[in-house]
Amino acid sequence: MNILHRTTKDVLYTSEKTTLRETVIEAVASGADLAGAYLAGADLAWTDLAGADLAWANLAEANLSGADLSGANLYGANLYGAKITASQKDALLTALRIVIVEDTAMSDASPDLSPTKGTGSDA
Repeated sequence: MNILHRTTKDVLYTSEKTTLRETVIEAVASGADLAGAYLAGADLAWTDLAGADLAWANLAEANLSGADLSGANLYGANLYGAKITASQKDALLTALRIVIVEDTAMSDASPDLSPTKGTGSDA
């Protein structure tokens, strides 16, 4: 089984395994670079993806429920429709390099976009 690059179709990893799931598990365990991998629709539920480089990978519609995403790099990955558990939310945000700030921290810097009385067409 081969793991292909999502745009170039170059082979990123080759295995004797017979399923994409088993191949990904083996590739991650071996430290293979899977940046840009085409893994759309893959069933990777409850797999160890810790430390995996999946930057720019296509994981659309993949099942990542319960997968260990700690230390994984998912920067730029296509996760449209991917499934995760609620408890994975923080690990996923970290893997995507997203920083969450408290609403109160942004309140002073945010412009007031609320409607003002007496403006617009009903003035």
